[in-house]
Amino acid sequence: MKSAIAGGLRFLRDNLVDLATVAVALYFLIKGQITGFSSKDVPALLSVVVGLIGLNSLELFIDRQVRLRKITTTVERTNSSTDGVAVGIVALQQQVRTLGLSVSALRLGASATQLLVERPEVPRERIMHAEKIYWSGVTLRSSLRQQLHDLNIAISHGADVRILIIDPCKVRLKDELTFREDVKYEYIDAILKSTELNLQLLASGLQQGSSFHLGLHRVLPSYGMLILDPDDSDGVCYVELYHPEKSRQTTFVVHATADAAWFRFFVDQFDATLRRSEVYRISTTLDVENAVKRGAPDA
Repeated sequence: MKSAIAGGLRFLRDNLVDLATVAVALYFLIKGQITGFSSKDVPALLSVVVGLIGLNSLELFIDRQVRLRKITTTVERTNSSTDGVAVGIVALQQQVRTLGLSVSALRLGASATQLLVERPEVPRERIMHAEKIYWSGVTLRSSLRQQLHDLNIAISHGADVRILIIDPCKVRLKDELTFREDVKYEYIDAILKSTELNLQLLASGLQQGSSFHLGLHRVLPSYGMLILDPDDSDGVCYVELYHPEKSRQTTFVVHATADAAWFRFFVDQFDATLRRSEVYRISTTLDVENAVKRGAPDA
């Protein structure tokens, strides 16, 4: 019953002007048929006609304003929904790209040679909470992939991360590495591509405004090193001495306090190597791609 009354009221509100026009027209039509009109009724009839025209014009104006507001609201809602969908699509595309990089890196990592692996045993908590991370090696392919999550956490906390690998653009370095490791040239390319993809994965996980530095060696390093917090008394440096015979490669650790002289030596060596290298600030995956493509020309 209440819904019927409410529906009737809405109908009356929406059609009030039309009902009034019909009622007035019927009144004068019936009156004209019963009593007729004289010449003195003409002004009154004209006034009624003009009034009805004005009333209908007012209704059209009000209806147009109401409809325009509804259309504007609908368009704004549609635009808002479209913007939301667009943002969702961009986020999805980024996730798909990240997944693609992960798959490509894993595929190359599985198919490439297991040589050229630097794997210092470093506590994950130490990396995640480090304020400065200096990392130098030949390719860092496997060790970098294992530490991507920890490095991202460190960078999100404001850590200064600097990574040094060989310059992929230097054919001379790749030729020397091919000879030293006794592997095919295509293997070296695959390993460096895997490293590039891992660096892109690291860049893809960066928060807005975060970055790390990528340096490219001009010569093959004879040892790799990972330095954590070089300016602190509890700093530590993991060193791996390279050797053509894998069984004779050696890894050792020096501490900022207990081994102060050696610790400072390796920190200074890293700084000197960084100054001689091409260094790029990395904040996006495109920065990695541009850095490894640009590199430095062969001397």
